[in-house]
Amino acid sequence: MNENQNKNILLILIAAIIVAVSASFANNYFAYLFLSKTTVLVPKTGIKATSPINEPKKYEIDKSWRWVYYELSAKENNYPFVTLRQGYKAIKLVEGKVLMGWQYELLNTSLTTNYNVTVNFDLEDNDEFIVNESSSSENVPPQDIITIKQTTLVAYEDYKRIKNLSWNITFTPPTWKFEKLSGTPYERAGAILKEKAPYWLSGYLTHLFMADFPWEGENKGLSQFFSPNKWVIAEALGIKPEIKLIEIGKKLNIDFRNYDLPPWKEISSNPNYASLGKDEKDILKKFLRTEIEYGNYSPESGRKSAWTYVDKLPEPCKTDK
Repeated sequence: MNENQNKNILLILIAAIIVAVSASFANNYFAYLFLSKTTVLVPKTGIKATSPINEPKKYEIDKSWRWVYYELSAKENNYPFVTLRQGYKAIKLVEGKVLMGWQYELLNTSLTTNYNVTVNFDLEDNDEFIVNESSSSENVPPQDIITIKQTTLVAYEDYKRIKNLSWNITFTPPTWKFEKLSGTPYERAGAILKEKAPYWLSGYLTHLFMADFPWEGENKGLSQFFSPNKWVIAEALGIKPEIKLIEIGKKLNIDFRNYDLPPWKEISSNPNYASLGKDEKDILKKFLRTEIEYGNYSPESGRKSAWTYVDKLPEPCKTDK
């Protein structure tokens, strides 16, 4: 083998080494690029990066009471019970479920009979489908008010559906038809509640009837017409329309019979507000405080109906022939 052949072999070996080294370098380089594009980097602070998919689900609940004031529909005068109010609320979260509480306030107008009452209580959605049902029982002594209550667990997804309630009651002994009682259940309730009306009941009835003045040509206000049984109890408790509100309303250009009410700033800035007497201002503030608690009135924004009454519909358009 001559010297030229040796040189050629040496050059071929050197070229092969260069190619091998270049291929290895290129492979490592492209591997680095690939990994750098797909790997989640961890910040230098040491806090681990998390994906939104792994974040815990946020649960929110409303812990305020929602009250309704449905009446029992029994027409027999000997029927012993008057329902005062019913309500429900969310209490707390328990492992992805919501602990709900409900209560039902009942007055026994019987003179002598102690009843065992069971309340079957349903939580419903907007379409009146039952979301949850539970029951509870209590002894209700004669001429006494009893609160029957219960708690129940509801899946969070079902809790978000709850918008309404319904109920029915059963009781023993079934001898009430033979008990001799005078007056209607609501008249008897009024006499009993004179001595032991709950604070909230007086406030709620004041909300219903303080501005329940008859409209022109009528002898009853709307609440007296639609809630005659509550009106019987209100009269027994001395709650009635406050006539002075009519004159106060005329001075302030406000009809307190209407649902819509202006915010407090607008009322108090009325030039005629300063000329009201102290007793007139006290009556006005009592009315507004009651509306804040029971009638959805806000001092900041007032109260507006969700709908508008159209007094006259437009006539159809006449087209030229």
